[in-house]
Amino acid sequence: MKFSLILCNAFVFSIAMHLFSQTNLKPSQTHALLHLKFINPDDTPFKSAEVSLVQQKSKEIFKAKTNEFGLVQVLVPKGESYTTSCGSYQNTAPISIPDRGNLQWKGTRYTHPTVKLIFEYKDLSGLLVKGEQIRIDTKSGLTFVGETNAAGVTTIYLPGQDAYSISSPTQEHFHDFDYRIPLNGMTTLKYYHVAKSSAQLEKETAQKIAVQKATDEANRKEHEEWRIRDSIRGATPTVVIFINRYGKPIDIYDGGKTEALTGRVTDYFYSICRNRPNEKTAEVLVRKRRGTYHYYARSEDQEWTGTYKLYGGGVHYISVGLEKGKPIKI
Repeated sequence: MKFSLILCNAFVFSIAMHLFSQTNLKPSQTHALLHLKFINPDDTPFKSAEVSLVQQKSKEIFKAKTNEFGLVQVLVPKGESYTTSCGSYQNTAPISIPDRGNLQWKGTRYTHPTVKLIFEYKDLSGLLVKGEQIRIDTKSGLTFVGETNAAGVTTIYLPGQDAYSISSPTQEHFHDFDYRIPLNGMTTLKYYHVAKSSAQLEKETAQKIAVQKATDEANRKEHEEWRIRDSIRGATPTVVIFINRYGKPIDIYDGGKTEALTGRVTDYFYSICRNRPNEKTAEVLVRKRRGTYHYYARSEDQEWTGTYKLYGGGVHYISVGLEKGKPIKI
């Protein structure tokens, strides 16, 4: 029993001596005392964990353990620069210690270089946008996504020492940036973005679709009405009236030279200002449905051939003899 008590006392004394040695470190002429607070990128303490300070020149390592607040004290040779490691995380931004004796140095250190991007999103109406996905692509190939809250804000932690590009559902890669990391390993950036939100874009797209549907329906109805009118017109014969523009009687053979004589036009229309004949006064008149047709005409010394196209309905005039015809050998 006495032996157990001695062991217990020795164990407590050992712990007390260890804590005393950790909390009563003092700087000297050769070593500086560093008071460091290690924090995660989200500003929570890196607590109860081992950290290492690596001297840049000699690569000598100095280790210590943080308390529940992320605080640690460590003695290192003065006049040197150090980087830090927190488990698998490394912060290569140098801590440069002046070459002065009995120096105490205090600072806050992030576990690894980080860009803290605070992104605020407003739509074109000036309203804060909630639930918008913001994507950050890095030059090294990583992607980070944040979603805006009710205040239109999202905070995204990005690995430091990289190049970045911001995208939203309505805009791809609308802003590129890169920033140097300060001594403690953290850069805080605030970005205020005003652009169409997804809701505005969806509404705008829906309106465009509705307008396009209405336009398509109007075009469809117009085409259907035109088709009906065209069908009716195509089924309605056109009145074809031949006019004499030569001055001598002309025989008309509608359909071509081999067809029977359709009639003779003798009334000379020397000017288009003269009233043209109608169905009652026409000398030669035929009625035909939509299509392309041919005719042959001749006078005592010339002959003509021609083609005419009908679309249905109405009156179609053919002036014969206005152009010089082919001489007829007698």
